[in-house]
Amino acid sequence: MNLLFILCVGVFCDGSLLVRLCASKSPQILPSLALAHCIFSSSRVVIGYSSGDKLAVQASGDGGLSELVPHLNDNECQYAYVRVTTGDQESKRAKFVFISWTGSSAGIMRKAKVSVHKANVKSVFRDFAVELQAADTDDLDESKVIATVVKAGGANYMGQSS
Repeated sequence: MNLLFILCVGVFCDGSLLVRLCASKSPQILPSLALAHCIFSSSRVVIGYSSGDKLAVQASGDGGLSELVPHLNDNECQYAYVRVTTGDQESKRAKFVFISWTGSSAGIMRKAKVSVHKANVKSVFRDFAVELQAADTDDLDESKVIATVVKAGGANYMGQSS
């Protein structure tokens, strides 16, 4: 039995992320060896293909959607997980958005595999308020994404328009 390593994600009470490696039998999600000792707290992470069908973290850090978007490449298929904040002055809530990115110049076979690989990536990033499929940075306008998250939350008692 061969054990492979995959990314495991945890969310702290303050909304920060903990990303670490965990053992698995699934070959679909393999981070690069550089992540073997990487534990970090972050607001966003971008996962992409390092070689073949192997996935690795390409970017992570603090900041929101506007800091994440420049890491999405037009010639790649990638997955992103980002924290957004909703609420008003009385109550702030951290919500997470899962993004499947299929760049407009990405190869057709890579785009076809996204539907299969996305399920594996979502087994790591399980807790999110909204899932988005994007192919253009205009699809990820921060105000529109936050409005979608608020709308997905159901009842809106926060004084925000939905």
